[in-house]
Amino acid sequence: MLGIREKGIRMRFSLLFSLAALAALAACTEPSPPPSATVQYATCEEPAERIIPADWAEEHLAEGSAYYEALFSPEAQQAVLDGPVVRVPRFRSGTDRQVEFIREGRIFVDRRGDLVELEHVDWSNDDHAFVATQLHGFTAVGTLFAQHEEQQDEDVEQALMRLILNWGHCAAHNRDINPRAWHEGTVMKRQSNLLHTLNYMRAHGPHDELTLTTLLYLIDAGATYLLDEPNVYSPGNHGIRQDMLLAATALSLPQHPRAGEMLELAESRLELAARRMFTEEGIWSEQAPGYVNYMVSLMNGVRRLRDRDAGFNPSRFIRNQNASRAFLVDTALPDRTIPTVGRSSQQTISPAVARGRVIERRLEELARSLTVFPGYGHAVIRGDHPDGLYLHFTASHNLPARKRHADELSVLLYNHGRMWITEGGQNSTQSSPMTYYLRSAFAHSTYTLNGGYLDEHEEFERAVGITDSSSEQSGYRIEGRSERFLEPASFTRAIIVDSDFQTVRITDTLSSEAPGEWEGRFHFPGDLSVNVEGQRVTVSDPGAARTMTVTFRSSAPLSFSTCRGERNPVCGWVQDRNDGDSVAPATTLSWSFDGDNEVMIDIAFE
Repeated sequence: MLGIREKGIRMRFSLLFSLAALAALAACTEPSPPPSATVQYATCEEPAERIIPADWAEEHLAEGSAYYEALFSPEAQQAVLDGPVVRVPRFRSGTDRQVEFIREGRIFVDRRGDLVELEHVDWSNDDHAFVATQLHGFTAVGTLFAQHEEQQDEDVEQALMRLILNWGHCAAHNRDINPRAWHEGTVMKRQSNLLHTLNYMRAHGPHDELTLTTLLYLIDAGATYLLDEPNVYSPGNHGIRQDMLLAATALSLPQHPRAGEMLELAESRLELAARRMFTEEGIWSEQAPGYVNYMVSLMNGVRRLRDRDAGFNPSRFIRNQNASRAFLVDTALPDRTIPTVGRSSQQTISPAVARGRVIERRLEELARSLTVFPGYGHAVIRGDHPDGLYLHFTASHNLPARKRHADELSVLLYNHGRMWITEGGQNSTQSSPMTYYLRSAFAHSTYTLNGGYLDEHEEFERAVGITDSSSEQSGYRIEGRSERFLEPASFTRAIIVDSDFQTVRITDTLSSEAPGEWEGRFHFPGDLSVNVEGQRVTVSDPGAARTMTVTFRSSAPLSFSTCRGERNPVCGWVQDRNDGDSVAPATTLSWSFDGDNEVMIDIAFE
C-alpha cells in the first residue's frame, strides 16, 4: 500500500523477507540492489516475492553478462544516469490537479472523474477497460515526472515510485491479474511512463526504494514484450505508438544490448505503414479526421526521434505529414473544429498540428471554394469565411472498420456562424445502446433500406466514394455513390451550391434489386425549432431570428416523421458540442418511401 510522507499517513505494507533470494543477488555484485525486503509495497493478495526473478538476475545481473556490462555494472549505471534525456512520447490522460490528488493519496485515471485510492489499488478491477488501461499504464507517472524534472517534489516522487513497485509485485509476473495489464496499448503507455521515470532519475538521482536496477529491468521487460510477443503489433495508431516507444527506448538507452534491433524494427514498420496506411494524397486513412489530427501529432514525435539519431530515419512515413496536416486544415469548420465524422469527437485542431493563426489564414484563402480529397472520400464546399456556408460531404470507407460509423454520403451543414444539419458524432467507446445508435446510419444524414444498414466491418467489396466534382461560374457540385447496403442496392447523392451560397440542392437517387422501403434522415441541433408542413420543413434559430427552409420534391410519395431525445428506441440524439462525453437531444427528421425513387431537396436560408 502506498503512503505520502509529509502528511504522516500510516499505511499497511506487505513486508516479506527472502534470505535465499537475497543471497543469490549478492553473488551477482549488483551495483544498486533492490531493498532487502522482497515484497516492498503491494495491494494484491498474493504479491510476487521479487520484482526481478532469480533466474533473470542469475543470467543478466551476473558480472560479465552482456546486460551487466551494458546496464548494471557500477560504471554502466553511471553511464545510464549520465545518458541522453530523450523527449519521450507521452500517452496519458492528465489534469492540472494531478499533484493535488497524489498529495491526498489518490490518483486520477480517467477524464470522467474516476479516482483510485493509492492505499487500496485493485489491480484486478477491469469493470471499465479505459480506467484499467490508465491505471496499469501508470497514467499519472509520466504526467507528473515529465512536468517535475526540473523541480523535485519528494512526496509525489515517493508515492509514484511506490506505485511502480506495487505494480511490479502484483502484475509484472501475473499476466492473468487483469486483461488490460498486458494489453499492447497498456504496455505502450507503461513503457512511456517508465522512460519518463528514468529521465526523472537522471535529473534527481536514483530513488531509495525503486532502484535504477529495478527500473531498468521493468523497462527491458516492456521493450522485450513489444519486440518478442507474438501478435502484439497491430496496424494503425497503436502500432505507430509501439514503434515510437521502441525507438525512444533505444535512444534513451543506446547501450542496451537490443537497442539496434529496436531501432531497425521501428523504422521498418513505420516505412511499411507509410505504404499501407495513407491515401494517394498522403492522408492517414484510419477511421476518421480525429485520427488524422492525432496522427500528425504522432508524426511530430517520430520526427523528433529521427532528429536524435541519424541511424533512425523513417523518411517515407514522415513525408506524409504535410499532406495529412493540409487535409485537416482544409476540411476544418469555420470555427476551426474538426468535423464530427466517424469516431471524431468535438475538438479543435491540435496546436501541435497547426497554430490558430495559420488555420485562420488558410480558411480565409479557401473562401468560396470546393476542396475535394477523393482518396480519403471527403469534400467541403465553402462560402465566405467565417460566417458563410460550409458543407461537408462524407463518401469514405477508411480503415480499420471496427470503429467507423455507417455514414456513407452523409452531410454536415454550417452557416451564419452555427451548425444547421449535424450528425450523431462520438460519445463513448463503451458498449451501450447509445453508442450503437451514434455509430449507426440512424444517427447520420443518410439512408437506410428496409429498416437496416450494413455494419462497417462487413463486406468491404461494397463500395462508396466520390464520383464527380466541379467548380464553375454558376456554382459548385459534388457527387458520391454508395452500394453499402444489406442487399444489392445503390444510393447516389449529388449536391449543388449556387455561386452566391444562398441555396443548396441535394438530389438523391436510390434503387434496389428487390422492392424495399427507404428512409432518409437529417439531424438538427436541439436548440433549433423544427416545423413540418407537407413537404416543406422550416428550421428556425430563435436566438438569431434566422430560418432554414428544406423543401422536398419526389417522384414517389414521402412520409415524414420526427423524433427528439427518445430512449426506447434510441432516436434523436447527438454528441453534446459543449461536453464531448455527453449527448444532447436533437430533432431527427425522417422521410420514407417505397421502391426506387429520386428525391430532390432544396435548402435555403433567410
